[in-house]
Amino acid sequence: MIMRAAFLTESLDKRNGWGRYSSSLIDALAKRRDVECFVATTPSQTTYAQGKFRLLPKLGEWSNLERWKKPLVLVRDVLSMRPHLRGFDVVHCLTERLLPLAYVLARGKHLIMTAHGTYALSPNTRWYLRYLYKRMYRSADQIICVSSHTEKRVASWVPEAKTFVINNGVDTQLADYPESPNSEGEYILTVGALKKRKGYHVTLAAFAAICADFPKLRYIIVAGTADPEYKAMLLKEIERRRLTGRVILKERISEAQLANLFRHCLFFILTPVETDQAFEGFGLVYLEAALFGKPSVGVSSSGSAEAIIGEETGVLVPQEDVASTAKAMRRLLDDSDLRVIMGKRSAEYAARSSWSKVADQYVRVYQSVLSRA
Repeated sequence: MIMRAAFLTESLDKRNGWGRYSSSLIDALAKRRDVECFVATTPSQTTYAQGKFRLLPKLGEWSNLERWKKPLVLVRDVLSMRPHLRGFDVVHCLTERLLPLAYVLARGKHLIMTAHGTYALSPNTRWYLRYLYKRMYRSADQIICVSSHTEKRVASWVPEAKTFVINNGVDTQLADYPESPNSEGEYILTVGALKKRKGYHVTLAAFAAICADFPKLRYIIVAGTADPEYKAMLLKEIERRRLTGRVILKERISEAQLANLFRHCLFFILTPVETDQAFEGFGLVYLEAALFGKPSVGVSSSGSAEAIIGEETGVLVPQEDVASTAKAMRRLLDDSDLRVIMGKRSAEYAARSSWSKVADQYVRVYQSVLSRA
């Protein structure tokens, strides 16, 4: 029996977390014989729609809409989409902000949503959304959480929600890009959106604390600007600490360039910080580093603790602890044998975490939901 599934996502662009998750999962599912995949996304994202799936009518650009326009676009999207969903088994909302649309479209079908991180809880900060989202979370047939950390945060807000944990996978095709010579010298690497939640101010301060002892070492940050004020602060901090030329910011790079940065770095580091609402749900980038046999440094109090096996594939440090982060950096820099051992275990971990294997878990969830009917 072939299952027909509609996926709703704001992004298919692999240069951001939502897009990387959505495109990788859908591609893995679309290669199977037991799932027929249909995708609805925004007009700006259709150019990234490459795979064995069919596109549904385009969605409104929800993230750029003024608040009063969102109900109008919701009605328009429902009217344009509903005729195309006859005979579907599952509606899977891949990005949290599209849940109201998925909730309406899934009437008479099964609603699945993915809870990643911050946006899974952000409606709780707004009184006019709190009741609505709680109702939608309770009514979802399954909320797939990308980590146990995310599941705990969702359950603390909506205990009645039917949650299930499936850790993210890694796109193994990233390692298929041909190797290019290393033109960057010795460096450590961070990849992620440029915003405070990613903890760049922590890693920058830690790098400043050790860089005098490693004069050839550079710190490369690959990050799209999500918060211009935070970026400006980091640039001033780089200048104040006299790290210009030692800390390199790269923004729009290709997949092939990203692959080679992973391939030649000494190790990967990302130390996210959390608040009551903002948190790191998982961290695909740790698995991408592992794919290239690189150990990672992350924090113990976030979803990164599930993307890194502490003391096996990397080192976990306390959140916002510059001294511990610097110590972890120094430990990996001083011990090349440790990097090799952790790197080998990282590659083995990534091999067990391919999207094709993770997709099996999603199909089992879909089948379980359908069997309840």
